[in-house]
Amino acid sequence: MSIAIRPRLQNSYRPLVLFSRAQSTSTSTATAPAKAQDGGGAGGGENKVLDPEFVNAPLTTLPAALGLPQKAPGDSTFPHLIKTGKAYLGFYKTGLKNVYKNFIATRPIQSRIDKKGSITDLVEAGEITRREFQLVMRSRHDSRRIPIFGLVFMIFGEFSPFVLPFISGIVPFNCRIPRQIQGDRAKLEERRAASFQNFPRGRDLLQLAQEKRSVKDLTSNEVLHCSTVLGLHSGKWPSVLYPFLPPTMWLRFKLWRRMMYLDLDDILLARGGGPGMLDSGEELKMAAVDRGFDTLQKTETRLREELKLWLKAKKTAGGMTPALWLTRPTEWRDSSSPSASSSPSPSPSPTIPPSPRAPTLRKQQ
Repeated sequence: MSIAIRPRLQNSYRPLVLFSRAQSTSTSTATAPAKAQDGGGAGGGENKVLDPEFVNAPLTTLPAALGLPQKAPGDSTFPHLIKTGKAYLGFYKTGLKNVYKNFIATRPIQSRIDKKGSITDLVEAGEITRREFQLVMRSRHDSRRIPIFGLVFMIFGEFSPFVLPFISGIVPFNCRIPRQIQGDRAKLEERRAASFQNFPRGRDLLQLAQEKRSVKDLTSNEVLHCSTVLGLHSGKWPSVLYPFLPPTMWLRFKLWRRMMYLDLDDILLARGGGPGMLDSGEELKMAAVDRGFDTLQKTETRLREELKLWLKAKKTAGGMTPALWLTRPTEWRDSSSPSASSSPSPSPSPTIPPSPRAPTLRKQQ
């Protein structure tokens, strides 16, 4: 969403990211991130800190390396399965420890959120980086899944890898094995492609954005399509039950939350230097998946180009709009930038600076 229309939705952000909690009496030990180089505006791109450490989330929010034993010729099958089970067990224990570490790391940030009022206020004041924002959001996502995940883990033990891939919704992200992540994304991309077949090609993004300004402007079928593109609901729901299951109102709410989240994330990403500052690997792929892009069979260069195209398409459309998921990325290039200037936009949207360098893949400590 462009800077021009953010004030209209400013109060709407707060149900998404308030994270209400009792005010901590202890003083936060975390220092506030670097503010604007020219002073304290709330814009997305005018206050840039070109440092990958301000853009990329901590490695504890990502799955740890999974080293599986190799079965040598002549080895018995049963002992090999035991070793494999222990490797998975160690992987899940590391993931659970990282969930706890992330929760502890978010407490100073949460204290700043409590004092400021909401995380949106921190973004507008330039007092939070994308690294901290992603840490809070991912920690909240993972912490909510710990009770059920822990119960399944205690019941099945070493056999959990055979069960958990079928119930990814209850697994914290940093406890998901690589094969599980790849499988989930492959299924999502199949569903996404099938859903796009129900919509015509060649529609103009700017014209559609004027008609579909917010979630409430979408039909029930368009809500289901946008939710499918973003992976907001399970593919196990029979299509014949829609709009009763999943309920349309529930999908509208989840889509609205994703739009608010992405708008804040786009502002912080632009402020940190743009997609070129994202780390190679999972961090880059997660940013693409969050915005509804396919990632399989794509190079990192292409993913960065599509993320830059996303930000430009938002500017062309006049801000965050569901029309971005009703059109294909290939159709965004056909929307001329000059036409975007005719739409009401009192102030410019964040601009994306050129990538100063290609970030290298970080190693977990």
